[in-house]
Amino acid sequence: MNPKPWRKPYRRVGSPYLWARIPASGGANRERSLGFTDTTSARDALSALNAAHQTLQYRALVHAVGDGCLTVGEFVTAHGRGALDELAIRLANPVIDVTEFIPAWHDAVRRSASLGTANKYLAQVRVLMPDGSPFLVSDFTRKRVSEFLATLSERLTATNRYRAALSSFAGFLVERDALQHNPVFDVKPAKESSPRTRHLARDEANALISAIEPFEARAMHALMCGTGMELCATVRLRHCDVLDRTDRMLHARGTKREHRDRELWVKEPWCWDIFAEWLCQNPGTPDAPVFRLGYEALTDALHRAIAVRGITDYRTHDWRHTFAVQARRDGWPDHLIASQLGHKNSAMIDRVYGRFQPKAADYAAVKLTIGQTVGPRLYVAQTPKAVSR
Repeated sequence: MNPKPWRKPYRRVGSPYLWARIPASGGANRERSLGFTDTTSARDALSALNAAHQTLQYRALVHAVGDGCLTVGEFVTAHGRGALDELAIRLANPVIDVTEFIPAWHDAVRRSASLGTANKYLAQVRVLMPDGSPFLVSDFTRKRVSEFLATLSERLTATNRYRAALSSFAGFLVERDALQHNPVFDVKPAKESSPRTRHLARDEANALISAIEPFEARAMHALMCGTGMELCATVRLRHCDVLDRTDRMLHARGTKREHRDRELWVKEPWCWDIFAEWLCQNPGTPDAPVFRLGYEALTDALHRAIAVRGITDYRTHDWRHTFAVQARRDGWPDHLIASQLGHKNSAMIDRVYGRFQPKAADYAAVKLTIGQTVGPRLYVAQTPKAVSR
C-alpha cells in the first residue's frame, strides 16, 4: 500500500482522530495525529502547515510538528493568532526565565550610569516583569512589548522611558545569547509632546527670586537661575565646589553621566550676589554642604513666591529653561550652553531651544565684529586692470 501524501488526512484503525504524514527534520515524513475528528478542520490544519512549509522562516516549525516536539493544535492556534514568531522563540528557548538576568543587568547599568538611573530602569522593567513571577524568553516579543506600552500610554505620557529601559534589558539578553533579537527595536516609539520650555525674562526672574523666602531658598533658586544647574547638583554642592569667587566659577557634581560632572560659570551677576551673600553668612569647612534645605522645602518656597507674583505653571526645573533661553538670546554658542546644562552634546540644545534666536542687538554686534575683522575692502569693487595694446 502506497503511503498517503502528507497534505491529505486519513484515518487509522483504532484512532478517533485523523492522521497525516508531516515532514520532519532529516527529510522524512512521519505519521502524526492531527487531533481533529472532522475532515474540514483537519484539511484546514494541513493547509496551514503546507503554507508554512513553503517559507524558510516557519519551515522549522513544521519539522517540529513532524518530529513530535509540537502538536498540530498548538501550531494551528498560533497560526490563527498570527503568533508563529512567538511560537518559534518558545521552541528555541523553552524554559529560560529572563527575570533571572535582571540583577546582573541592574549591576551593569549601575557601572555605566548612576544608581538613580539604574533604579529607575529597574522599576520600569519590573512593571512588565514583576518580581517573583516568571517571564519566559518566549514572552519577550515585539507584540508583548507593543501591547504593554499601549496600555501604559492610556495613563502615562512619557512611555518612551519604559521603552528605553526594556531596550536596555533586551540588549543585555542579546549580548548573553539568551535572546536572538532585541524585540523593542521593532516597536515604533511613541510620539511625545513638544519639550517643555517654560522660562522667564530677566526682570521677571529677578522679581520672582526676590520674593522667595527664606533667604537660603532664595540663594538656591538664584544659583539655579544663573547657572542652569539641576536641583540634585545644587543640593549636593559643597564649600570646596566654589572654585573661584572672583570669576564666579563652581564645580557641579554629576549624578547620571560623566559629562554631568563639570565646571560652571554663574552667568548673571545679580544671581551671584545673592549666592555670595549666603556664603558670607554661612561659612563652613570644605566638605560641608552649602545648603541644608531639601526638595520639599525648596519647592514650597517657590510655590509661595509664584502665588505672590501671580505667575502660573512654573517649576523648579524651569530655571534650566530660563538660563538656556537667555543664554541663547545672548549669543552663547550651543556647545557652551550644553556644557552648562550637563548635556553630552549640543543636539538637544538645537532641538529644544532652536526657535529662541538672538535679538536684533546681537545681530548688530555680529555685523560690527565682521566689519572690524574683514575691513572695508570687502565691499569695494575691484577696478579691472587696463589691457595693454
